[in-house]
Amino acid sequence: MAKADQRTIAARRLRLGLTQKRLGDLAGFDQPTVSRAEQGRAIPEVLARLVETLTALERQREDVDRAEADRFWQAVGDAPHRTRLLERIEGVVDVLLDGTLADVELAQRLVDCLPEPSRRRLVGRG
Repeated sequence: MAKADQRTIAARRLRLGLTQKRLGDLAGFDQPTVSRAEQGRAIPEVLARLVETLTALERQREDVDRAEADRFWQAVGDAPHRTRLLERIEGVVDVLLDGTLADVELAQRLVDCLPEPSRRRLVGRG
């Protein structure tokens, strides 16, 4: 794996709010092994398992975020200003999707917070 990939492991771990020890526990490694991987001093098999673990955790978080968003928007129902709020959020997502990779990642997190119909519409825009 390239150095950028190793830095990505650390960034992804931090975005998930995990310590090196916790990621290691989930992937079946100790904390020093995770540290070495983030510094580019681990074998490819270790890096691959860390990436696999992070990917599974990210998908799990996205599923939870989407379920919570759906419950929230259902509870909001037809409250005043709901449509206007959704239009504003969707407008921000559109701007972010046209930006940098970091902006696109932020946009995806924002999309995950929208109700299902909005998620489908925004995902299908490209």
